[in-house]
Amino acid sequence: MKIKIPVSNLEQIIKAENTKKLVNTFRIDKSEKKPSMELDIRGIASDEVDMKVGKFLDDSALMSMGEVYIIHGKGTGTLRSAVHAFLRKNPHVKSFRIGSFGEGESGVTVVQLK
Repeated sequence: MKIKIPVSNLEQIIKAENTKKLVNTFRIDKSEKKPSMELDIRGIASDEVDMKVGKFLDDSALMSMGEVYIIHGKGTGTLRSAVHAFLRKNPHVKSFRIGSFGEGESGVTVVQLK
């Protein structure tokens, strides 16, 4: 698996094996920002949905999150329609639904990941 992270987030660890050979290994800094279970896209253009929601779902799938929330707002429903169209074709999505009472109702989409 390939990942891209800033070099400043890596810490070099040198281990001696047989005292003749040095092995360099790197460890990701644990202070990285923890992923959120929700993405707030209110106010973005509907043509940006694929990029932002796609990255969010990729990151969520890598972190093995089972359920995530996409906050798109109520408004005219254009953004919600764009999100739902994208979710229908995304391979990480098992199912999705509109939020229920207490979850944000029609302003939130709840996504179940595979």
